[in-house]
Amino acid sequence: MINITDEQWISYLQDNNVVENNEDYIKKRQVLSLLHSTAANFQRKTISYHDYKRGEIECILSPFGSYSLGGYIRGADIDLVLLCPWIVRRNDFYRFLPELLKAQPTVRDVECIKKTTVPIIKCTIDSISIDISFVRLRGNRLPDKLDLLDDSLLNGIDTTCIASMDGPRVDKFIKSQIKPAHIQIFKRSLQCIKHWATERDIYNKPMGYLNGSSWTLLLLKTYMIENGKHENLSISRLLYSFFKTWVNWPWQTPVIFTDSIPGGNGSRISYSGLTAFNNAVMSIVTPCYPVSNAATYVTKSTLKIMTKEFQRGRQ
Repeated sequence: MINITDEQWISYLQDNNVVENNEDYIKKRQVLSLLHSTAANFQRKTISYHDYKRGEIECILSPFGSYSLGGYIRGADIDLVLLCPWIVRRNDFYRFLPELLKAQPTVRDVECIKKTTVPIIKCTIDSISIDISFVRLRGNRLPDKLDLLDDSLLNGIDTTCIASMDGPRVDKFIKSQIKPAHIQIFKRSLQCIKHWATERDIYNKPMGYLNGSSWTLLLLKTYMIENGKHENLSISRLLYSFFKTWVNWPWQTPVIFTDSIPGGNGSRISYSGLTAFNNAVMSIVTPCYPVSNAATYVTKSTLKIMTKEFQRGRQ
C-alpha cells in the first residue's frame, strides 16, 4: 500500500479546493443560524395562528446527511429535518415556513416540492442549496433526549413522515458506528471518495450510479470490516481497503450493516423476504427500519463501469 500520510491527503483536498475554506465554513454557520431563527419564528407563527398556549410547541431543526457527518465536499447542499410534535400539521409547515424564508433578504428560490416520497421545502441561501423536510411525531411534546434510532418513534405516524425519518436515522446510525478517535479519518476519507467519484463521473444516482449517502454507506461498511483489523487506522489504509473490498465484492450479495435486518421494534426479517430487492443488481440494505436499497438505479452496465473504476482506484 502506498504510504501517504493523513496530512498529505488533507493538503491535497485543501490545495485542490475539494473542501471548504474558512470563509465557506463561516458562511455555512451563518446560514444555519438564520435557519434556526426562522424555525423559532415558525413555532411562534403556528402558536399564534392556532391560538395555542405559549410554549406548547417546541420543534427541532436538525441537519443530517453529509453536512451533519462532516464528510461533504465544497458546494454541497445542506439537508435538514424539522421535527415537530403531533399538534403541528404538515399544512402548517407549508403555510408558514415558505413565507418566513421569503421574508429573509438572503433567501431566494423558495419552492415547495410536495409530490415526492420525501416532500421538502427547497431554497437557496447565500448560494447554498437547502432542503428542509418535515416530520410530525406522536405526543404533545418531543422527548428531552430524542433518540432517532428508537423504532417506537415511527409508531402511529404516516408513511410520508416515516420516509422523511430515514435520512436522519441512517445519519445517526453511521455516527454510532464510528469510534471518536476515527471520526476525522472517516470524514476525510469520505471527502476523498466523493471527490474521486465526481472526477470519474460515477456520482449520479439518476444515471445509474450512486449518490452521496450510498457512497457513505459503502465507506461505512469498509470501516466496519477494517476497524477490528488494524489498531492504527489511517486515511490511506481505509481508502485502500475501500477499493479492495468493492472490486472483489460478489454482487448480488447484499451489503448489510447489522447482524440481521431490522424489522421494527426489535424484530428481525430475512433478506429473502425483501421483495423490493428481487431484481436488484447492487444491493445496499439501509441499516434502519424500514430498510430500502440505497442503490436502486444501478444497472448491469453501470455496475460494470463502477467495478472497473474500483479496480483503477485500487491500482
